[in-house]
Amino acid sequence: MTIKTITIPDVHGETTWRHVIPLANRFDKIVFLGDYADSFYHRDDEILQNLLKIIDFRKKHSGKVVLLLGNHDLHYIEPGNLNIRSTGFRRSMAGDLEKLFSENKEMFRVAFQIRSYLWTHAGLSATYVAERLMPLMVSNSSYRTFYENRSLDLMLNAIYDSPDRDVLNDIGRKRGGIHNRGGIFWADATETLSDPYPGWHQVVGHTKMLERQVIRFNESTGITYCETKSNENKFHELEIIIEDQDRG
Repeated sequence: MTIKTITIPDVHGETTWRHVIPLANRFDKIVFLGDYADSFYHRDDEILQNLLKIIDFRKKHSGKVVLLLGNHDLHYIEPGNLNIRSTGFRRSMAGDLEKLFSENKEMFRVAFQIRSYLWTHAGLSATYVAERLMPLMVSNSSYRTFYENRSLDLMLNAIYDSPDRDVLNDIGRKRGGIHNRGGIFWADATETLSDPYPGWHQVVGHTKMLERQVIRFNESTGITYCETKSNENKFHELEIIIEDQDRG
């Protein structure tokens, strides 16, 4: 059995993702890596209409389309929280986007997983898991159970839906923060590249690369950086083979 996926990195108001619409039937999963808002080039109404079309696309393909959140979305979900405000925040859009995210809250998540493949906006590093997530698992048996069952997406989504959610928004020193490594919304590519989280193949956006990079550290550990400086060839197609004994 093969699961065919395509990943769409940081949107930022761009409409190139619409090239995937006529191809939707070719894929089992279509994963957006977030950052639907904020742009150097697009007007408020263009950004808003583009996100509305993405949400409509998700409604039409609810079992197929996965909408993850990025750091440029969080500050509209909680516009009054200055601790999560990224550069590019548009006060003029705060009300409309807060309402749109709130009305469609059930459509968005922060992590998605197929077996040992994990999608988040920016990725996980080994140090971040050890220093910031492990202490949460000690105090919360639900997180620990998800982790022990290798259900990182369930754990990360549960953390986001809890009072512990701020830990996911850690900003590392590379990005001007105070932590050793950034969380899943802020981890820089230099952090995950030098300190990969073992045992997982991650697919991330966030850091703009000259071109898409697929890194294999070893047979069980890798990371694909999908966000590029060019809109050309940004989508990442991936086929995941599920062995017969893994089915179900």
